[in-house]
Amino acid sequence: MKLVNGVWISNIPAFEPLVLSFIKNFVCQRCGKCCNLAVQGTAITHDDVRVLAPKLAMSNSAFEAAHCHYVKGGNGPRLAMAQPCPFFREGAGCTVYTDRPQVCQTFPLYTVNYQHFTRIGVHVLCAGAADQLAAFEKLLML
Repeated sequence: MKLVNGVWISNIPAFEPLVLSFIKNFVCQRCGKCCNLAVQGTAITHDDVRVLAPKLAMSNSAFEAAHCHYVKGGNGPRLAMAQPCPFFREGAGCTVYTDRPQVCQTFPLYTVNYQHFTRIGVHVLCAGAADQLAAFEKLLML
């Protein structure tokens, strides 16, 4: 693994068992760093909106108007939720945790897509990622 702009990036394009192990053993510290990390906002899909809006007694369009905006993306505009996340409460953590957006479910992991492969990165600003990264490094003997 190598550190690129504060984020650990794998040099190995396919290591699904390690990723699954990471997800299984990851323990969220409820620090909220992930809820304040994205400069342009947290990526959110229309499927995420369809799950969250009714839980908050809102229509999809009301949810988007209250909590979302569009940002430029490589494949055109994408929907994003404002930062800091409106659903994070200091001391309580995520108030929509069981229904949180997909990107939040996979954090601190993220992918970088290239033409012939995908790299998986881990945000090292995440307090819960440190132990898992140490275990990865031991396992891979990097």
